[in-house]
Amino acid sequence: QRRSLRVRTLSAMAKTGPSRSRPLTLRLLTALARAQEDFSLLIYVMVAAVLVLLDFGIKTWVRVHIPLGDSQSLIPGVIDLTHIRNTGAAFSMFEGKQWFFYVTTILAFVVVAMLWRDSLHKPFYRMGLTLITAGAIGNFIDRLRFRYVTDMFHLEFLDQWRFNAIFNFADVCITLGVIFVLIYILFDRDKAAVA
Repeated sequence: QRRSLRVRTLSAMAKTGPSRSRPLTLRLLTALARAQEDFSLLIYVMVAAVLVLLDFGIKTWVRVHIPLGDSQSLIPGVIDLTHIRNTGAAFSMFEGKQWFFYVTTILAFVVVAMLWRDSLHKPFYRMGLTLITAGAIGNFIDRLRFRYVTDMFHLEFLDQWRFNAIFNFADVCITLGVIFVLIYILFDRDKAAVA
């Protein structure tokens, strides 16, 4: 009887032991997952901050060193730095409608925040959203300060087709970000659906 009682006791302990430790294990795994997510978010915030600072630095340098309307060649016949003031969007679209850009920039931030919640474990997608956010912030800073955006990169080789392409670093970030997001939507999402 003593042996059977001891066996039943050990058996009961074996059954209850893991169940008691399960909540603790779950809490640890949850905490680790949150820490990993927080660290991942910090990395993307740092990337965005560096891109915004780089955009700010390029625009400031152009405003200080290149008179408005003047150019400095970077690669002859391919690209130069041309200092212009753009009251429109990328590539001078929708000029003069500042209220439109304030509204669309805020809406862009809201959309990116909503998409970000669905971007866990999707680094390519998140990098696209980070690039879009950095570019939007970079141009938004200019619009708040000056009511225009400083553009400088002029693709000379496109002039022969009468396409006067002058843009800034923030525009490049937004364009690359949209490309990243579209690539994910068109390809990576299909792979995830098949899997």
